[in-house]
Amino acid sequence: MKHMNFNKSMILLVVLLLLLTSLNAAIFISVDTDMTLNVPDDIEALQLMAADWNPDGERVLQKEGGMLKLDIGQWATGENKTYPAAFGIVNPSEREFTITGLSLRGTPDHLQMYLHQNMTRPCNEDLVNVEKTEEDYVKVYDDGPVPHEIEWKLAPGEGLNDDELTYFNGTESANATRENGIWVYDWNGPIKAEEGIANFVWVEMSVFSKEGDDTATHRGPIEIEIDGEFEDPQPNVAFMGSGRRDGGPVIRALEGNTIELNVTDLKENRTVVISDAFAIVNAGPIELNITDIKVEGDEHGFMRVWLHSDPNKLAGDYDLDLGREDEDNRTLYYDGESTHEDEWTLGEGFGYTEENGNLLYGKEGDQTTATRTAGYPTAEYNLWMYDEEANNIAEKENSNFVWVEIAYVMEELPEESIDVHSTITFQFSSA
Repeated sequence: MKHMNFNKSMILLVVLLLLLTSLNAAIFISVDTDMTLNVPDDIEALQLMAADWNPDGERVLQKEGGMLKLDIGQWATGENKTYPAAFGIVNPSEREFTITGLSLRGTPDHLQMYLHQNMTRPCNEDLVNVEKTEEDYVKVYDDGPVPHEIEWKLAPGEGLNDDELTYFNGTESANATRENGIWVYDWNGPIKAEEGIANFVWVEMSVFSKEGDDTATHRGPIEIEIDGEFEDPQPNVAFMGSGRRDGGPVIRALEGNTIELNVTDLKENRTVVISDAFAIVNAGPIELNITDIKVEGDEHGFMRVWLHSDPNKLAGDYDLDLGREDEDNRTLYYDGESTHEDEWTLGEGFGYTEENGNLLYGKEGDQTTATRTAGYPTAEYNLWMYDEEANNIAEKENSNFVWVEIAYVMEELPEESIDVHSTITFQFSSA
């Protein structure tokens, strides 16, 4: 029998962009599955459901490219905007979950958020000309996290498929359907989300601006902590090492499912290319699109990041004689700034072996295992490493992995040499 580890807590991170100006205010929330997440993008993942409309006649919850966002609109200084059903959080899993914490990194102000029951009744007590306000709610954010009051139980769900997401309370049930890439509430469906009985909850967002506000931009994830009895698997997306420098892998592991790239002794007018720096492996049950790559630490814009098929070929055009063939199957994602013409699709993953939990990679009918055999015997280098004897050519859409080529194209420097210390974050969406 396979041994299963159960975890009582997981954290969902949602990227937040908050823009406040003295004349108007707007909130945009982008939801990405990025490499800091340990939340599966499948039936175990909580889903967001659109309901309220903004003044522009559009849903507050929208999809733009490969991301979701919340567009609350614009208004004059001193005016408030409250959406009792900015969006719903739906639990499709057959397991019960409890939302036990919510925080926003950077703690932006001008923002209140509530979990509550009735989508037609606002929680914000500062509103005027409202006869009835919500009685069953939890304030989770008010210019910062609200401590020790955040707990909302979501009943087990009924699963989901490509066309319908079932949500229900104690007496009614309905199906949200996809419109423009998002789940949309059925207006004939249940209004109330009774805590502990319904498998969904409404999120109210209330934004207010004040006289003399300065323009300010906030970026940082919303962290929603969830308790529940669920199997604690290996991450659904993993990194696999190959390329080495100075006797060890180019990458090292950080906290969570995040890696760091560290290349030193980069000299003026020199190009350093590592075509097999590492691979991204999809271990989850669904196809994933790699929607974007974010790089921190590349202050001079010297770095290049390609995704490509063959670890032994060069993806970039560097005008170098390195004795390697040029890669045909490639996509440039970063050349000093995030950019790509199309998205790389990773095929469905194969999970991990039952015997010893090793990572499986390859394609249907041609799989192999990565093992933890990295160079230095420390935790930060305890990485999955590829099988040198296997078929390591990644086929777009068929293989569940892709190679990442890292290059530094150095130009004139203010100093003789420079150390570049970069952190890379990958963002994903379900294909």
